[in-house]
Amino acid sequence: MTSAFENMRAFWLDANNFKTKDTKETPAICVCGIEFCMLDHYQKPKKVFIATSHLGNASMYFENNSPSGIGGVIGKDSKEMKKASFDFLTEAQNCQKNMTKTETLPLPSKIGKITLFLIGKDGIFTHTENEDSLRNQNNLFCKFYMASQHLIGVFRWQQDNEQKPAQA
Repeated sequence: MTSAFENMRAFWLDANNFKTKDTKETPAICVCGIEFCMLDHYQKPKKVFIATSHLGNASMYFENNSPSGIGGVIGKDSKEMKKASFDFLTEAQNCQKNMTKTETLPLPSKIGKITLFLIGKDGIFTHTENEDSLRNQNNLFCKFYMASQHLIGVFRWQQDNEQKPAQA
């Protein structure tokens, strides 16, 4: 894992970064996200980290073969991004009672395994499961996982709809 990826991951995993200026307290849930490994075009495993906060912002980071070793997308401040972020947080909160409290977020190591996580005043909670299982509508974590997929869709929508400079 590159230091740039480690730094961005560490930022999102530190609840102190998401205390509000008004209350100076950590919210019940301040961050949620998913993390997994996927194969790059060289068939080498690369980590992907997607997170959103109670402030309505979201980011996606992935390891790559660039000199920095990291790529990513930062969500634009828009009503679509805020809605997708808040929906993701709501689904995470609905699953918290079925998640495991941990001291740290374990790094993903197997292709096809997804780790769902949330961070708040009570610490870090995780759940890891096969992606195929998470897609089953009867799975307790299906809505949490699907909210992450919707967030990815909003990232894509924003990239596709960025204003391009006018051509002369």
